[in-house]
Formats: sequence, C-alpha cells, structure tokens
Amino acid sequence: MASKKGKHNRLGYALQLTTLRFLGTFLLNPLDVPPNVLRFVARQLGVQAKQVKLDRYRQGETKWDHQRDIGQTYGYRVFSEPAVWIGLIRFLMARTHLQAESPSLLLDRATARLYEHNIILPGVTTLSRLIARVQERSETQLCDRLVALLSPEQRERLVTLLSVPERAKVSSFEQLRQAPISISAQGLVGALKRVERIRQVGVRTVNLRSFPTQRLDTLSRIGLGSKTQTLRRLTSSRQLAVLLVTVSRLEASALDDALTVLDSLLTDVFNRIERQDTEQKLASLPSLEEAARSQNQLTRLFLEHLKTEQHDFDAFSQQVLTLVSKDVLERTVQAIAELTQPTADRHIEQLLARYSYVQQFVPTLLHTVGFEANRSGQPLLAAINALRTLERRKKDLSSLPTDWITGRWGKHLRSAAGEVQRSAYTLGVLEQLHLSLKRRDLYVPASDKFNDPRLRLLSGPRWADLKVEVCRSLDLDPDPAVVLARLERQLDETYHLLAERLPENASASIEEVDGKSRLVLQLDEAQDEPPSLRQLHKDVAARLPRIDLPDLLLEVHRWTGFADEFQHLSERRSRVEHLPMSVCAVLLSEACNVSLDAVVQPEREALRSSRLSWVSQNYVRAETIAAANARLVNFQSTLPDLPAWGQGYVASVDGLRFRVPVKSIYSGQNPKYFGVGSGVTYVNFVADQFTSFHGIVVPGTLRDSPLDMPTLKGKRSKADIKAQTWHCKFCGVPMTPRMGPLRAWYFAHQRDASACPFEVESEKESPRHQELKHAAAEALRRHFKDDVASVEYEVRFPHLRRIADAVITLKDGARVAVEAQLSPLTLDLLQERTNSYVRDDIEIVWVFEERAEGDLKPGGLWDACRAWLLEEGHVVLTARFTAQQSALPLP
Repeated sequence: MASKKGKHNRLGYALQLTTLRFLGTFLLNPLDVPPNVLRFVARQLGVQAKQVKLDRYRQGETKWDHQRDIGQTYGYRVFSEPAVWIGLIRFLMARTHLQAESPSLLLDRATARLYEHNIILPGVTTLSRLIARVQERSETQLCDRLVALLSPEQRERLVTLLSVPERAKVSSFEQLRQAPISISAQGLVGALKRVERIRQVGVRTVNLRSFPTQRLDTLSRIGLGSKTQTLRRLTSSRQLAVLLVTVSRLEASALDDALTVLDSLLTDVFNRIERQDTEQKLASLPSLEEAARSQNQLTRLFLEHLKTEQHDFDAFSQQVLTLVSKDVLERTVQAIAELTQPTADRHIEQLLARYSYVQQFVPTLLHTVGFEANRSGQPLLAAINALRTLERRKKDLSSLPTDWITGRWGKHLRSAAGEVQRSAYTLGVLEQLHLSLKRRDLYVPASDKFNDPRLRLLSGPRWADLKVEVCRSLDLDPDPAVVLARLERQLDETYHLLAERLPENASASIEEVDGKSRLVLQLDEAQDEPPSLRQLHKDVAARLPRIDLPDLLLEVHRWTGFADEFQHLSERRSRVEHLPMSVCAVLLSEACNVSLDAVVQPEREALRSSRLSWVSQNYVRAETIAAANARLVNFQSTLPDLPAWGQGYVASVDGLRFRVPVKSIYSGQNPKYFGVGSGVTYVNFVADQFTSFHGIVVPGTLRDSPLDMPTLKGKRSKADIKAQTWHCKFCGVPMTPRMGPLRAWYFAHQRDASACPFEVESEKESPRHQELKHAAAEALRRHFKDDVASVEYEVRFPHLRRIADAVITLKDGARVAVEAQLSPLTLDLLQERTNSYVRDDIEIVWVFEERAEGDLKPGGLWDACRAWLLEEGHVVLTARFTAQQSALPLP
C-alpha cells in the first residue's frame, strides 16, 4: 500500500516501521526522529526528503493508515485488546506478590514484556496508572492476609501500642523501637527487659514464613522509620499489618542489641582487669626490687657457706637470721609469691572479685535468651541450662556438669573442702559463653546477628541434589581432593614464579632476622605536593563563601526547589506561607542531631515551635526525602561542567569518621581517630559526577571493602541505571549489565567469569543480531557453493570459551567461523577473539554493520578494527539494514 502513495509516503511508512521496531510504539509526530535516521532511511529508499512533502505527510491521515497496515503486516497488537492488558496485569500481580519493586522498575519490566510480545506500547501515563493500581491491589491483599492471621486480642494489643501510656512522653510502640544506649549492667538489663516487652505483645505465634521476605521487609521499614502520628493515619488493615511485621522483626533486632551490649560489657570488664593487672605490676616494682635484694643477699650467703669445708646448718641459720629477720623473710616470700603469680590466676581472682557486679544481669540474661549449641558447644550449653536452674534456688552443686572446664578454671572452681563454688562456676560459664558466642559454638536461634551460621547451608538430600549444579556454577570439582590438588599445584607454581622474579625486584628482598628469613618490602617515598596543587587549594578555599548552614539550605532550594517535594500526608497543597523555610529548619535539626528548640525563632511565623512540629509530623518522611534527593541529583545532571567529571557509571566508596559524643552501643573505639572517645564511620557511595547516592553507618572504623553494595530502594533519579534481571543461558549464574570502555553495554557474571564454560553473553540476543548472522552465513554459503558440508549456528567451543555465531564446515574439513558484531569493541578484544580461532585452525569472518553518516569517524576504533583484520589477511564483510530487508552482507 505504501508504494502507491508516492516516495514521501514510502519514506513515512519506513520511518514509522523503524520507530516501531526500535521504540515499540509510534511517535505522535512520525517524523520526529534524529536527522541521521531520516537521512539514512531516505538514502536507502533513494528519496530526496523535501520539507513541504514531509509536512504534508505529518498533517495528513495517511500516517494512521500506515500504522494500521504495519500492525497487521508485522503481527503487532494494540494494548487495548483484553487479552493483552489482562496478561500484563497477571504478570504484574505475580511480580508484586513476590517482590517489593519500585514503580519505575515495574514500568521497565512491563515495557520490556510488551516489546517482546510485539505489543504497541501505550503512553507512559497509562502504564504508570495501571502499575499503581496493581501495586495498591497487591498491597491490600497482603495486608488483608496478614490481618487474617491475628486474633481479636492480638489486634487490640497491636493497636494499643500506638497510644501513649499515662505518665509517659511517647507511645508504647516508640518505647519498643528505642534501642539501648548504655553499655553497663543496668543497660543490659534494660535491653533484656525490652525483649520481654516485645514478646508480651503476643504475636510470636503468628507464622509469617509463607510470605515473601521482600514484601515483609518493606512493611518492616515503614514501621521502623515512620513516626507514630503517621502510623495512626494508616488504614486499619495496613496499620495492623505494619505493626505485626515490625513487632515480629523487633524481637530479633532487640536480641541483637542485647547481645551486642553483653559482648561490649564483657569485653570492657576483661579489658579493665588487664589494665588493673598492668597497673598493679607497675605499682609493685619497688616491693619486687626490695624482695630481690633480700633474696640476693641470702643467695650470696648460701654460696659462701657452700665453699667452707664443714656445712653447719645451725651456724648458717644463725647467720641468715642475723642478716635478715624471720618476719622480713616471711614478708619477702609472700611478696615474691604474689608478684610472680601466673597471669591466668590473677585474671580469675580479679574476675571473682566482680561477681556481685555480674550477678546484676546474669539471672535476667539466662531467663530471657534461649541459647543453642553445635557439637563443640554442647558441654557449655549443659552448664548454662544447669546454671539457669540454680538461680534464686538452693541446690546441691556437686551434680553440676564440669565438662566445659579448662585447665585455668580447674583449681579455682572448688574450695579447700572440695565443694563447687557458685561464684567461680557462674563466672567461668559466663567467660566461656562470651568466647563461644564469638566462635558461634553457641548461638541464639531467634537472633539475626548471633544465629546459627549453618542455618543457610544445604545438607542431606537437598545438598546431594544440588551439589553437581552448584559445583559446576562455581567451576569446582565435586571431589574435594581434586580441588585441593589444583590449589596445591597453583600454590607451588606461584611460589616458584615468585622465587624466580624476586632477584629482579628492587622493591623486595630477603633478609635474615634472628636466624629466620623474612620478606622485606621497600616503602614508597611520599611525594611532596607540587606548588601548583597548593596554590589550587588556596584558590578554591578563597572562592568558597563563609555562610551558615541554614543559608546554604535555603540557597540550594532557590536553585533546585527540592523543598517543594515535601508534601503533606494528605497529598494536598498547603496554604501556609514560607513552607520551604520551615522544611529546611526541620531538616537542619535532624541532620545535626539537635532538637527543634535549637532552630526555633518565635518572632518568625515559619520558625515557631508549633509550625516546626507540624512540619516534622506531616511533611518529613522517607518518601519525601527520597523525592527531594532525586530532585537534587537531577539538577546536578544539568550542570554544564558535569561531563568533564564523568558519566555517572563509576562509583567509589569512602569512609568519613565522626566522633559520637552521646552514649551508643553502635559506636566503637579507635584512639587513632577518636582519642579517648568513641565514633562511627559513615560509608559514602559517590559517583564520578560527585553525586552521593547511598550511605550507611558502621560502628567504629571498620574497613570499607567488606561492606557489600546494598540494593537501593525508593524513588530513583535519572542518573540511576535501570536494573533488569538477566541470567546466563548456559550456567544459570545471574548476570549484570555493565558499561564498557566504549560506553556500550555488555553483560558480566555476578561471580567469577570462570564459573561459566563459555563466553560471557546475555540471556537473549536481539532480532537484529539474529538477522545479521543468518544473512552472513547464507552469503558465505552462496560464496562456497558446493564445497559446503554443513552450516551450524551458535556453535560452542568450550576449550576456547567462545560461542561462534555461525560455523561453516567445508567438505575438506576446514571450518569458517562467523562473528557478527553490532556494537563497537576495543581493538585488543577483537585481536584476542580472532587469535583464539586462528590458533585452533579456524578461519574467521567478521561482519560489521554499515554505520550512518557521522557515526564512522576517520581513524576511529571501527576503522582500526577493519585495518587490523585486513592487514592480517582476514575477511571483513559490511552489512546494511533497511526497513524492508534483512541484513545483507556486501563485499
């Protein structure tokens, strides 16, 4: 039909078909395509585009006829068909039932699904509203299912948590959320009582294992991060569901907090004992010197007496008593015995002196925390259970289990009469409990941090069924002996290689120290900052204005309008004046960890206490903060100097360390950074465009490298890479899209690439690539004519770790591999792939796509790849795509 409408109608037809193939939908203006595309399609059709005729096509009705004809000819369907949108709704319901994905990610998945099934994409608003309705319906169903598990008594207790008890300042739910802050016996008791209060809510019997973990995590984050006023405004079913999941998760979190306090408390007790022991040693040095002098005199007198011919003991004793009195001798012996006492014995004696302090929390600890143990911890677990039965009871101690006792505790456990001492038994069990918790010989099933490390390991028939598959995905032999032999061989080869290269390495040497050979590495000398860098620091510091933080926030709002993203809970526009100033004041108080009183100014309406409290309760919440952050990131992406910094695809992680002046169980000590105080490390994730897109807080000064990149949730900015799910079709390992050195996407295994026996590639290949490789193979078949024995596609070469797009086998046994390449690749990578085939006596033919004008720059990588292939004597074909034909290689 298009050929009868004139050249420009054919051009419009081709442009609409091209748009549909690439975008999955028709443009409102069919000619609103890049100029390069318009020129490329016009040149293929042999049409000289004229603006007058193009405007006539744009304004006429022919474009609508072409759209219907294209849909019927190429098998495209419209979204309004019931089977299409019902199928999409089922797909979205299945995803929202299992995972908590953001609306933008669901929009990406829905678009990809419609595109794969040849559905003409509707408008973004249509899909967004459909996704919002599906998410709301899925969330309602989840909440209703959770509420159905509750009894009327449980519902009443959960709702009561949001009320404020008499003589209390905050609600009961807020009290349960407050973590302990004091590392002391009273703080530990309070943390354990918090666990008991959470259990008294009575939702431990509700089984949530059948619900998707991600969906429950979302409800838990709402419960932990929202204010009580916000939770009161939720609908009844959603409110009960949030409280149920949050309280269920709070028990594990509260146990983690209590055990963290226990670990820090016992560590502090043991450290104090060591410091006290060191101080006592230093204080006893004068007594030790005096005792040593007395012993030296007695020793010299004894040696002189041995030189005499007659050894008269009575005369010797009289000389000794004349030199040193008996009382002085007894004090000297006692002093030396005390000063030379073994360190382990002194440690236990000082620990026994703190029994009354430990007894403040041991009964509550044993009553609240349920310990379990592996095989190594069973003797200690029996002692803990026996000790639990002793609390507040008089019982015979002779039957207590003693299998856990080590050598140092053996002589301190019993008195002179042979009876077991309760204080020594309790402290010995407590010390071993502290060590066993760190080794995980003891664990707490209800805890997240201190639970059984074997909990997520497969065993028995399940491991036997998956062993071969898991080992194959990790490139490991199921037989451990084979793996160990391989590692032994690698270690031996590496050692010999290091030994051979060591004489040539000027930065490393072997030196003999105390009769032992040690590797000594030469330290790199620090380079002085050049004068230009020091001058740059001064220039930058001079240009930075000295302003207060409130002025900085207001100025940034004037640039970006980020405070406008803070909307009321009712989603209605507020009529109050100077609302951004109030929002900035609340943000400043929370960011600086100060109360609202610090930013209150009664003379200003926007900064009065009542206004700020109202804004804090109704405007500042997780979703509005995420929206404001996205506004800031999007504004920064418009800066003209941004491309000089980077493209936003590379990120770095660094730790910023801060002292914590208040009590906190999550702050750690490090004299290098915090002196005598404690602090935390704020791990910040920064893109190469200097955009901070995530941050987490860790105690003390832990290394940044062990921290995994968390999954970012919530509203994303335009700079975020849209995530999709991909798996390798050969090994099943998850894959991640990454940006290559040529700003082109490629797929990489999330684990070591050696886990896959073939080349890294995506789960699916595009129809354009399929057309290209088939057309190239057919062209080569016609070239070789009767000499072709077979043509195969997707041929695997495991020893090369390559998958050829096509392989043509000739009758004389020669093989020709076809590699169709649509995206640009580096010259090094092209040479590596080519040489791997040549080494296996396989001729290779590369097929490139003909580039549009402006895409192929002289001297670029495409020219370099072609030049190298032709220089090495390889065949290079060029493919041309048209709107109505497949890819046809041209010589």
